[in-house]
Amino acid sequence: MALGCLSIPAVDSFAKVLSADFSPVFVSFLRYLTAAAIVTPFAFAVSGKKIIPAKNRLIPHIMRTVFIIGAMTSYYVAISTIELATAVACFFIGPIIATILSAFILKERLTWIKIVSLVVGFAGALVVARPSGAVEPGILFALLTGLLFGFYLVATRMASGETPPLQSLTFQNLFGAALLVVPGILFFSMPSSDHLLLIFAMGLGSCISHALSITAFRYADASTLSPIVYAELVGAVLFGYVFFGEVPSTSVWIGAALIVSAGFLVMFSSSKSAVSKNLTVLKQDQP
Repeated sequence: MALGCLSIPAVDSFAKVLSADFSPVFVSFLRYLTAAAIVTPFAFAVSGKKIIPAKNRLIPHIMRTVFIIGAMTSYYVAISTIELATAVACFFIGPIIATILSAFILKERLTWIKIVSLVVGFAGALVVARPSGAVEPGILFALLTGLLFGFYLVATRMASGETPPLQSLTFQNLFGAALLVVPGILFFSMPSSDHLLLIFAMGLGSCISHALSITAFRYADASTLSPIVYAELVGAVLFGYVFFGEVPSTSVWIGAALIVSAGFLVMFSSSKSAVSKNLTVLKQDQP
């Protein structure tokens, strides 16, 4: 999950560059179309005709794809007008939404350590965003991204139980590209040869980051993984500086420190809980 989140800002950086010349809706379409073109042949080679989930498991996969398409498009609108790190910080209401929803919908256990880690991480995101005065439209779109991302995290947990990660990834890209065909045509602009390399890098990076996160949800619950998405802010600060010369302020560093601390806290809690559970099983197995 951490590797997936750290790689996402690289993909977003390519999208930010493309958003200067294309509509964010068209950029979203290009991302899904390219990712589908990359992952589908690989899925056929590995799984034959079974490249998408079974029909009786499609509903949660459809839900997660719809949520992530909405989140991605609104995020691309946001990063076309505001800094990458600021946009990432604003959409981090997503894990808060996911943790609350997972407690009610998935009946996952909500421990005090998870709550504290989420509060600390969200406080760090607020320090980075520095909300004051009139709210920019880009920040509103980033917050909408966070809301949709929270629903996406829960839907991913619902979809990942018995479905191989490759099937989940293939369906997400194929169905996402299909949903965005009409909007993509409406906002079509002819890419140049320079754009094509960025589009390919964006699609490939999307496949890698989503494959990592989908796999993560097969091994841990949503409330445990949610705080780890704060690691994405670290990547956003790095790529924002490298690609766009966005120098982080002191508040960004303070917020990032809080966010990373929150991630380590929940990971330590999860590993400690797993050890305790294994010890309990061993004691029960003893004669």
